[in-house]
Amino acid sequence: MAKRTPATEEEKIERAYKKMDDRLRHDVKEIEDDLRSKFGSVHLRERRIVSPATWKEDYARVGVRHAAYPEDVPYGKDVIYCHPCTQKKSDLPRGKMEEMYIGDANQRFYKYMKEQQLPYATNSGHLGLVLEGVEFDTYDLHTSFMIFEEILMDYGMTIAKQCVDNGFHKVVIVKSSPCMVEPFIKRLLYARQYAKELYDWDLEIIYVTKLSVIQNPNLK
Repeated sequence: MAKRTPATEEEKIERAYKKMDDRLRHDVKEIEDDLRSKFGSVHLRERRIVSPATWKEDYARVGVRHAAYPEDVPYGKDVIYCHPCTQKKSDLPRGKMEEMYIGDANQRFYKYMKEQQLPYATNSGHLGLVLEGVEFDTYDLHTSFMIFEEILMDYGMTIAKQCVDNGFHKVVIVKSSPCMVEPFIKRLLYARQYAKELYDWDLEIIYVTKLSVIQNPNLK
């Protein structure tokens, strides 16, 4: 049996386009052009860094710490707790994260963090970290846009600057699925890299699967 010739980068991208809805292709090509102007090239996202069976070891390998118990979770002024954004948004043209991201998991996260009296944010695929009290215009960003590694890099730069500007040295990200959270963690991995390279700033990433393990020690 003849060996298959490996697909070129352009062929891989074209295949990715074919998997998308027709209405998205033009927008994605525009994003690709923008990425080329910023980075000189575009690449499909690297294959997954985690698998369902070994996700704890996989995340540990890239320096992401899993906090399974309350005593594993960091607290303090240099910590921000975040949850990924959701494609499900309200019909409002503008608002704060609690008003805009209306998915059940997001709303549970916001309610719980308020009860725990801890600072929180949304890890947005469009805006980086959306902090408390920040208003933003609605947007429609399909997850297909995350096929480009450079998009993750771009948002990583944004998050790095946000962490430095706000004094965050630790980012705790909450999501029940270790595989679905991967694109959001990859942004944080780039943020950690750029925070060190551009600002000499140390950034630690902690992953939590169960919201209940975050327990403000000052409320006990």
